[in-house]
Amino acid sequence: MKNIFEPKQLDLHKLNLEDTRFRISEFFSSDRLVLSIKKIGLLHPLLVTLREGRFVLVSGWKRLSACLKLGISSAPVLILDEPDDLKAFLFTLYENLAGREFPLLEKAEIVSRLYTFGMAGSRIMKNILPLLQVPPTAFYLDSFLSLSKLDPIAKKAIAGKNLPFLIARMLVEFQAEDLERIIPLLLPLGQNKQKEVLEDLLEISKRKNVSPRDFLETPGIQAVLQSSKWPPVQKSERVRLALRRERFPHLTAWEENFQLALRELRWPRGISLEPAPYFETDDMEASFRFRDEREFRAHLRKLLEVSSRPEFQKIFIRPRRTSKSLEKN
Repeated sequence: MKNIFEPKQLDLHKLNLEDTRFRISEFFSSDRLVLSIKKIGLLHPLLVTLREGRFVLVSGWKRLSACLKLGISSAPVLILDEPDDLKAFLFTLYENLAGREFPLLEKAEIVSRLYTFGMAGSRIMKNILPLLQVPPTAFYLDSFLSLSKLDPIAKKAIAGKNLPFLIARMLVEFQAEDLERIIPLLLPLGQNKQKEVLEDLLEISKRKNVSPRDFLETPGIQAVLQSSKWPPVQKSERVRLALRRERFPHLTAWEENFQLALRELRWPRGISLEPAPYFETDDMEASFRFRDEREFRAHLRKLLEVSSRPEFQKIFIRPRRTSKSLEKN
């Protein structure tokens, strides 16, 4: 490999930007770099190499994007004289490891590029995954290879919402046509609810032998999604509850009846009452916080008052656990 540490000025139009074999960053904002380059110039040259007689960008896609936005027609580059794609990619990988951490999708692209360039899976697991702070197992190797093949819509959502590995990995289970309908539904929700929606959709589609997109196009779901009465977050929440009812019809009915009983009882604020998970047992848990003896006694008075009402007995009505157990499984 020849010395590459002498920058040369290159006309950016000579770059073959259609050749993205080395790119690992696809969804990013170059606004800060635009400001930096505008104020102080491009301090770090782009890294390029020659392929089929044309220059190909090895490292510096964000810097290049900023330069193009500013109308810069030429920039300093370092020319890497390395015909082997794997060695060229490893050069920039090790260089970047010293200066920054890679987000989830970039890790997936790194794994995918190395695999495509001929590195054995066993070597990736042993030598590369630990450097990316990823457990060196076949599960994570396969998962990152799958993530790299995700539909651009899903990748954009993962990058934009900084979705964790668990949720991103679940998206791999869906077809691109499904993701077009699922992603807008997921984005307004928190991560726990996103996970719940994906799990419910997978289970429902398996049980009913229909695709997730077909289920989401049923009249009831579409009535919610196309309504102008609710903002996106409320639409997503209503669909989430509809999915839960579809997957766990008896359990959700029991939960709704329990909450209805609390409302009829006018259960006091500041005191929580929770049944056992999945109504597995007859146990319930009441809890409250207090700062002194006065607040403690006030909560006790509220509990005594509410327990004297006739509606109090409704909270002790329990479903048949035989049906519940089947539904839970």
